[in-house]
Amino acid sequence: MRVTEQGSAGPGPYGRDRESTEAAALLGRAGELSRQGRSEEGEAAALDAVRAYHQVLLRTGDWARYAPELARGLDLIRESTPSLDALIENVQLYRMLADEDPGTFLPRLASAVENQRIWLWEAGRRQEALAPAVEAAELYRALAERDPDRYRADLARNLTNLGSDFGGAPGRPAPNWRPSRRPCTCAGNWRRRWTTSGSDPNAFGANLAFALVTWQRWLRVDGRDDEGREVGAESIEVFRRVVATLPQPGNFEAEFADALFWHASDSVDIGGLKEAHDCAEEAVTVWQRLADHGRGSTEASARALQLLAVVHLMDGRPAEALARGEAGVTLAERLAATDPPRHSRLLSGTLLTLARVFASLGRDDDARAAHRRSQDAARRAGE
Repeated sequence: MRVTEQGSAGPGPYGRDRESTEAAALLGRAGELSRQGRSEEGEAAALDAVRAYHQVLLRTGDWARYAPELARGLDLIRESTPSLDALIENVQLYRMLADEDPGTFLPRLASAVENQRIWLWEAGRRQEALAPAVEAAELYRALAERDPDRYRADLARNLTNLGSDFGGAPGRPAPNWRPSRRPCTCAGNWRRRWTTSGSDPNAFGANLAFALVTWQRWLRVDGRDDEGREVGAESIEVFRRVVATLPQPGNFEAEFADALFWHASDSVDIGGLKEAHDCAEEAVTVWQRLADHGRGSTEASARALQLLAVVHLMDGRPAEALARGEAGVTLAERLAATDPPRHSRLLSGTLLTLARVFASLGRDDDARAAHRRSQDAARRAGE
């Protein structure tokens, strides 16, 4: 809805023209500072510009003239590394623009809300991050329904983040969070659409797969592990069909590998070692294939190798466990060498698994050495 003040029609007094001129100058300065790499000064100037354009827009109601300039300032903030206050203001103003012109500004609103979620999550304010996480997923769902080819990957990313960030991890539910029936409804809706399309993976397969992954995570938090494993198995089968038939399957192979990893982890919990082995082995293969093309995640590969080592150890195959455990440690060491604060905990975990493997082989000295290295890495992670 357009907002104007009484008496704002027409060209307006000199003061109003001066305000728009000052806003344009601020916007030009913000762009120049951004190009010079002076991000903090650029953000401050961009904020001043969007506030000025906001006031001009409210007074004149001239959307054709001033909305694009306001959007330019908002884009400068969104593309920088903004503060939380700037992000919140960005979202509010994009929301106003999207109400007026959703075709142009709804994608920018979705991106701004997603950035707000990322900022809050990385700052450790995870309960506050839940609301923007849900909103971002809903916005991208609306966009994907309008233009699946353009926004399906964005929807997939946000559904995955919603499931992994707020669905907890094995044995560690997210604090102060309770699931609802929403993901069940979402998965059911996508399943119906997929079935109606003749189970064509190019139609709604990816949407269904990501909805199932989210539902699986929420079921775990609700303590419904058996249902979660069934949903996880379904997500894997849908993902497998999607990556086999899409023109560029690499777009979804990483998510497919994640689904395999989670299902393997679920299967280990109930002693389903064969299923756990098959899923973990396939996850390792997928991650390796992606790495060969420069698209893999070394961290995810290390975790999958660690899980596979645990499965082999539980299954009484220590030699296979040793090969996988050492490979996982090698990857974790490479990561920890480049970014110790972020990856030392991963290195500690892979070393602890390797120590267990050494102990099962009677290599007590190697087991003690790996255990000491694991403790050292854990201390570094806590620094």
